[in-house]
Amino acid sequence: MVSGCEVATEEILQTKQIQKPPPPPRPPVPVEVPNDEILKIPEKWPQPIGGLSALSAKIKYPEIARKAGIEGSVYVRFVVDEQGNVRNAQVEKGIGAGCDTEALRVVRSLRFRPGQKDGKPVNVQMTLPVQFKLSAEG
Repeated sequence: MVSGCEVATEEILQTKQIQKPPPPPRPPVPVEVPNDEILKIPEKWPQPIGGLSALSAKIKYPEIARKAGIEGSVYVRFVVDEQGNVRNAQVEKGIGAGCDTEALRVVRSLRFRPGQKDGKPVNVQMTLPVQFKLSAEG
């Protein structure tokens, strides 16, 4: 037994955590369009010469994607100019394994009948899905 010892107790107040709301999301980064490029909504949309079958006939399935069993769609954004040429092609959403590069190659090789507004050819921005699907035979 210890004598002469005094123990002091202190009352501890329970604190509350105040949850702050998350910060607002950042605004999307604007995509720069060259000044000389005026894009319009056409009355008649551009059509690939030879149809979309011309696109699929040109695709060479990348060997690395074939071996890895990669399938899916690569979305390519581009401008069809007044002469029907593809310009500023870029991958919006890809699947990798060489498919993105192949989709760009094929889209850049296409020719289009230009879009029209008021009966005149105009520049039109388009996004085209390029599908990669392995056949059942492999």
